[in-house]
Amino acid sequence: MCIAIANTNDAKFNFWQCFGLCCCELLALRPIHSDSKKNIVLLKNFKGKTDRITPLSSKILEMLREYYILFKRKTYLFEGANSGESYSEKKVYKVY
Repeated sequence: MCIAIANTNDAKFNFWQCFGLCCCELLALRPIHSDSKKNIVLLKNFKGKTDRITPLSSKILEMLREYYILFKRKTYLFEGANSGESYSEKKVYKVY
């Protein structure tokens, strides 16, 4: 069963947990980094300045689809109040 995304914080938290990313890595993700056909996410220049490919669970993939349809992000997967700008690290720590 897929959990519906009530707000962006749900998506960020699930993505953060799923991949073990640090906050700056989470906020640097872009929509082009995910491949829904292959069920993977490409983490470029993360941990240790290396690229890695990580499988996407069907639950997380469904959440990302819902999130993307709802918010239509273009530059970053998790954008701030201004389109094209990354969500603030300060705001993430405030929520969590």
